[in-house]
Amino acid sequence: MSDKAKKKLAQLIIFIALWLPIVLYTYKFGFSLSSDHNVWAEFGSILSGIYSPIIAFIALLILANQARMQLSMDKHQHDSSFIERNRNDLDFYIDKLESYLEKNYDEKLSIKQYLILNFNVSNDELLEEKTKVKAKAFAFSHPQVVDIWSAIYPILIGLDSQKKYPYVHNFESSILRISSCLYFGTCVAIDNLYRCVSNDMQNGKYYFRRME
Repeated sequence: MSDKAKKKLAQLIIFIALWLPIVLYTYKFGFSLSSDHNVWAEFGSILSGIYSPIIAFIALLILANQARMQLSMDKHQHDSSFIERNRNDLDFYIDKLESYLEKNYDEKLSIKQYLILNFNVSNDELLEEKTKVKAKAFAFSHPQVVDIWSAIYPILIGLDSQKKYPYVHNFESSILRISSCLYFGTCVAIDNLYRCVSNDMQNGKYYFRRME
């Protein structure tokens, strides 16, 4: 049931609850204005006994709805704050890594070019001992690459932890932002490097895979 339908149903129930006692009283005793003070007193006592719990129950429903709305607003603010912090951190790390990758690895290659050439490889090549040795040697001489990448992964894991909006949307946009800024082949190479150096810390769950 939609929220709009729930709201209309609640309004109908409240309307019936407020008018039903008067309708039943009128049906049972008729409708006439009495000049007897005792009759009015009895009528007031009846209405008080009937409407006091009804009004108290309606007030309880209103308070419960307000509490639910407040919790929803708090959760939305928490989610928005969490995502905003992670996006800012991610942008910071992307800028740092992008700048570092443009540096020279040697006289012929930049660090980015070296990574793509040596680590954008198939899964079978990645498991070879020579690839692992090469990865550890690179990580030793250029630790910034692995350090920054290992800082990016908790952000992605956090955004990927809940399969609902706005987490899914921001996770997918973050993957696209990393790929577009660093180039997808570079991301695959760094993922493979990270996998070798960390002894598969992610247990095979990596976000950038070579398209065979």
